[in-house]
Amino acid sequence: MERDSIVQKVCDLYHKYGIKSVTMSDIANQIGVSKKTLYNFFKDKEELVEQYVECDIKMLDDEFEAIFAKNYDALDELFAINKMIQHKIQSLGHAVLFDLKKYYPKQYRRFADYRRERVMANVRSNIRKGKSSGLYRSDVDEELMCKLHVVRLEGMLTSEAFTLENFTTDEAFLNSMIYHIRGVATEQGIKALEEKCKVKWNF
Repeated sequence: MERDSIVQKVCDLYHKYGIKSVTMSDIANQIGVSKKTLYNFFKDKEELVEQYVECDIKMLDDEFEAIFAKNYDALDELFAINKMIQHKIQSLGHAVLFDLKKYYPKQYRRFADYRRERVMANVRSNIRKGKSSGLYRSDVDEELMCKLHVVRLEGMLTSEAFTLENFTTDEAFLNSMIYHIRGVATEQGIKALEEKCKVKWNF
């Protein structure tokens, strides 16, 4: 068995049960190797969690690139990104985020920093695409909107006003996205948004 294959199986276990409750013995049993063999690949659980975070980041990168390869317009691109993030947060669940933050703060910071940088880069790129197509206003401050979008996303993730279940509903994600688009859209963009909500996005 290769190291990457082990990490992928570990991703599945962590997403299902959380990180803290899954021991090295549990992992060895699940993948059908001895605990000694597992330690030949990873010196300890800290290293395994580090590789898990790197695997999750790589999967996110691949999913983002798959969306960009479809060459959507700015609105459909933002919708696709939001749906992907929604599903990602749902798959992580309470336990993984809680365990990372409490027991592996270095790896939590790595994941949180990546998430913030990637979201800002995606929003920046999306605003430029929207401007060039006439869907977004030419006077939109790209950096300010990037920061506002990140603050809103992180605030919803950490606020006591939202449970994870509330935050990841279709309605919550669509309303958050519409709120953002209406702040940057031209009249043409708002008309396109309303049409997509009725016909394409079922909202």
